[in-house]
Amino acid sequence: MLLPASPLSEKEDYDKFQMVRKYRTIPRDFGKYDGTNVVEVEEVCVATKDLSFDDYLFIRKFHYIIYCYYNGETFKEIIHYLKSLGIEVYDFCYALLSYTDITPEIVRKTFENFLSDTIQELWDSKEDIHHYYKKDANLNKLLQQVQGYNLLQRYHGLFFSSHFNMFLEYAMKVATRLLNEKDIDYDKKVLESIFSYILNSRNKIFDIVDADITAELDYDVHTWRQEGFKKPILEYNNKTRLKFLQTEKQKKIIHEYTKICGDTEDSKGKILTRVNPKVLFREILSL
Repeated sequence: MLLPASPLSEKEDYDKFQMVRKYRTIPRDFGKYDGTNVVEVEEVCVATKDLSFDDYLFIRKFHYIIYCYYNGETFKEIIHYLKSLGIEVYDFCYALLSYTDITPEIVRKTFENFLSDTIQELWDSKEDIHHYYKKDANLNKLLQQVQGYNLLQRYHGLFFSSHFNMFLEYAMKVATRLLNEKDIDYDKKVLESIFSYILNSRNKIFDIVDADITAELDYDVHTWRQEGFKKPILEYNNKTRLKFLQTEKQKKIIHEYTKICGDTEDSKGKILTRVNPKVLFREILSL
């Protein structure tokens, strides 16, 4: 973002770095006021003499992967297991970015749509944006969240609300391939236990459900997590039955925030800026 009255927003730096500048609408900063269509606009840099536009898109996609797969605690168990075997977080995230040949179709399409929207949100000038949204039909696209949404928020909401199981499956495929490529010994049943643990506790977190889920794991992932991952998971090699349930408090949070924000992908992403996803992860009980 090229903030007004900051050094990066002065012509000297434009020339020095050969900055390619574009414009985009600011999410939720628009409306009709006294009969006039008003849209707030921000200026952004999408390339320099050292960073191509393709590099910019590459980094944006990488940012999205880190945002979903590493920030927060959604895949904490996978990451701790890989780290215990000598695989760093960066290597895992970069593999998620680059292993396109094993990416499930739904996940691949999501990444493609994210990049397509990244390109489409950029305009050549402020005037082009203001002229376009002078028309009520176009302003309605902003009001209806068809355009002008925060991309990371929207696609974070989509990540959790649509096909989370496929995003998780991709993470497990990538982890397995990384371990095989580096010729690292691992226990397949550990990965299967982690997969089951994450899927049953974090899938469809925006759905209000009454039925509890029971699962049997070969490794006690839950106790391993509760004890802070301090010991190797191989020390938890005992079958365990777990119950995954949604609390009344969680149901209330989902109901109230959906009522306020709506039920679209953008709305769900917005909710996750106010509610940490782990607050909605199902409660887990050992049986």
